[in-house]
Amino acid sequence: MKKYKVTVKKNADRAIVTSHGFTSQFGAKSGDQSIGLNATEVLLGAFGTCLLTNINAIARKMHITIFELSLDISCVRIEKPPSISEISFKLRINCNGTDKKLVGLSMEYGTVTNTLLKGTRIINKGVEREE
Repeated sequence: MKKYKVTVKKNADRAIVTSHGFTSQFGAKSGDQSIGLNATEVLLGAFGTCLLTNINAIARKMHITIFELSLDISCVRIEKPPSISEISFKLRINCNGTDKKLVGLSMEYGTVTNTLLKGTRIINKGVEREE
């Protein structure tokens, strides 16, 4: 078992998040997009980072070289109670091998993806092969 820890502090309308020597700041004022990513966007970013990390690791094991990789991620937010009911994503990849198993395996082995899959519908809108 691995344990993680972050510290979150308020600084004006921002949340300052620190962990193992790294610091990030996010918007902490509801509805104000001018001060940085909000908590929902950070969650989507964590989901995307988890997928990309796992795709890279699985590609290495499958001897696939990835030249370019990106994700477009969106979600549906319910107002009452405030929650995310659905996350959808589209993967764009340029690689030298078959990419058919990469997304499925990356969803299966991801810490963040597995956590979200327990309570959120996640829709794979497809893989777009880039050349």
